[in-house]
Amino acid sequence: MNAVENTLFTKKYQPFIKWVGGKRGLLKQLLPLFPKEFKNYHEPFLGGGAVFFELYSLGYLKDKKIYLSDINSELINAYNVVKNTPVELISNIDVILHFRKTLKVT
Repeated sequence: MNAVENTLFTKKYQPFIKWVGGKRGLLKQLLPLFPKEFKNYHEPFLGGGAVFFELYSLGYLKDKKIYLSDINSELINAYNVVKNTPVELISNIDVILHFRKTLKVT
């Protein structure tokens, strides 16, 4: 494992949104129920992604094909923006925060 891969799997990744019905609070109970070995990871109801991010952080998804999906197209779009254009997203958030501060909008 090279340094970049080692960093990817030793960092703790967490959902960036809260989702109704999220599993974040159940992870300690759910993790022992997962099989020790599996080929691919399919997440049909991604939501906030608590299970995915936990498994990824623990390195369980290394060298696996990962399939993440959800019926909510806006949610999937948000994940695609974070994945594919994070610099532009941060820049846009900075602009919005600047205008909110300037206009004193809460």
